[in-house]
Amino acid sequence: MLLRKKLCIPGFQILVNCAIAILLLIAIVLRVSLYHIVTTDYTFFLSQWYDFIQTHGGFAALKYNFSNYNPPYLYLLALTTYLPILKLVAIKTLSVVFDGVLGLFTYLSSMPFTSPLLFCSNYHAIMLTFELCTILPSNINRQSCLCSERCPLYYRYHYG
Repeated sequence: MLLRKKLCIPGFQILVNCAIAILLLIAIVLRVSLYHIVTTDYTFFLSQWYDFIQTHGGFAALKYNFSNYNPPYLYLLALTTYLPILKLVAIKTLSVVFDGVLGLFTYLSSMPFTSPLLFCSNYHAIMLTFELCTILPSNINRQSCLCSERCPLYYRYHYG
């Protein structure tokens, strides 16, 4: 109990909140810094599917069998064709958004397991799990920013 009282001082809470904000900013900056990288997955699949959807009337293109991805991803990809942004940015942003959703589900699923003895409130412990999920190198390199893969989208539908 004495440890908990020591960690609950206002200065510590401000420090933890600043650390959480800095980690979130680092996760965003790392992802945006990888937007310019074009991978083979993007070149051979995602870019061609985006072009197919765009040239065949957006959502109307979904009646054709041109992809092996799941329909929710293709719906969202079709939605991005209507936005006035670059194709590479649209595809990577779609994956990055679902990295955030994956972090949110990690945040929500960790709520029952946080210990009030280690943190002043469950909020700090839960936000730390969200930050760790979004800043892990495997998420940054493999899934959203670098390869534009849809793994976070699959995770969202599996865990959500």
